[in-house]
Order: sequence, then structure tokens, then C-alpha cells
Amino acid sequence: MNKCREVLKNRTVSIALDGWSNVHNETIVCVTVTTEEGHIYLSDTIDMSSNAHTAEYLEEIAVSSVKKIELEFGCHVRSIVTDNAANLAKM
Repeated sequence: MNKCREVLKNRTVSIALDGWSNVHNETIVCVTVTTEEGHIYLSDTIDMSSNAHTAEYLEEIAVSSVKKIELEFGCHVRSIVTDNAANLAKM
């Protein structure tokens, strides 16, 4: 985490959210941070198995992830990338 703080401090970054099922068939979403140079850092893994995968819930995850990343790493999130699943597109 200290290395991530050093690398990301005062940088403009993009985050990506992607979801899938793990080997135990539990639904998870991973949040990554990408720098302009293309370096990727895992920020969070969120267990979604007990929540509906609605656009509204995914929006809550996105907003809280942006706040957490900006606070924890001292960087500025400029964009969010997802895939084209209907709930993520609506988010």
C-alpha cells in the first residue's frame, strides 16, 4: 500500500470495475487503478453475493471506490471503465 501511495500521489488515474464469479461461484467485483503509463494496481475486491446487481448498487460501489482511492492514494480519478453489461451501462 505504501508503494501504491508513492506511485499514485498527485496523479490523474482511471479506475476499472469488473465483476465475475470466483471459483466458489460467489459474485465479486474488483476495482483497479490504472496510470497514464498503463500500470495497474488492485484497489479493492468486493463480495456482491448477498446484494442485487442493480445499476444503483453498482453506482454506490463506484462512488465509494472513487472517494476511497482519492483519499487513500492521494490521486485524482478522471474516468471509470466498465464492460457493457446492461447494469453497468445503466450505472
